[in-house]
Amino acid sequence: MNNRDSALEVYNNLCFAIENRGWQYSKNEKDLSVTLEVTGDDLPMRFIITVDAPLQLVTLRSPFPFEIPENKRAEGAVAVRAISDAISNGSFDYNADNGKITYRLTVTFREGVAGEALLNDMINCACALVDMYNDKLLEFSKGYIELGEFLEKNS
Repeated sequence: MNNRDSALEVYNNLCFAIENRGWQYSKNEKDLSVTLEVTGDDLPMRFIITVDAPLQLVTLRSPFPFEIPENKRAEGAVAVRAISDAISNGSFDYNADNGKITYRLTVTFREGVAGEALLNDMINCACALVDMYNDKLLEFSKGYIELGEFLEKNS
């Protein structure tokens, strides 16, 4: 099986996994990607999941619906780094130029095909971590909590 065939099988497994959850999503079959929005405990969570045929990777990205304001961007880098250091699956990427935060989780299917169970685990992990930290980072960005207190509670 070539890389494109493997990627297409993974993409179909991904769509099947999402459909079995009863979730609404949009497909981009040309790019082998899906976009969906899920409501967590507090903030909506947007997920973009892409199957990369040449690299044999599935990458899930979840851009946060807010940005760290300019006056808190240096501290924002410290806060986001502390969270990424504290988690074992994925990372929180931070752009200090514009204050944007994105959660990212990647798995490979180079030695096989990512099945529905693995893709569900990936989605579950991302939902749990984004839901756990998006409101905390929003509170920090709005100044409701200072960096020291944030680090004490979240690292």
